[in-house]
Amino acid sequence: MDEVDSNSCPAPSHTVSGVSADYLAYTDGWVHFADNTDRLRERLVALLSWLSASGMSINGNQSIKLTLEKDGKNGRIILWPIAYEVNRVHTQPLDVDQQVEYLDVQFKWKGHL
Repeated sequence: MDEVDSNSCPAPSHTVSGVSADYLAYTDGWVHFADNTDRLRERLVALLSWLSASGMSINGNQSIKLTLEKDGKNGRIILWPIAYEVNRVHTQPLDVDQQVEYLDVQFKWKGHL
């Protein structure tokens, strides 16, 4: 994990097209964090604008997202199956039975396996 830390680029308050974006970047993989769905959509629009100016784009087929919200009634954390479309780029939600690999580490919606 030390190698991951030393080669990654955590930026707790980076601005992309005037929008603050919290993310972790490593080579061609980025993990973005947002406190709500509207903020994530806003950040994706800004990211797409920035990438387009650089001649790059987001690959929706390799993008996945988690929307976790607290259930106000009983305090449980709920995984919401919300898909996003930003400038014709679709990102699919992670299902409860899916796993994702990032930097050779397996994750599911509850976290690291």
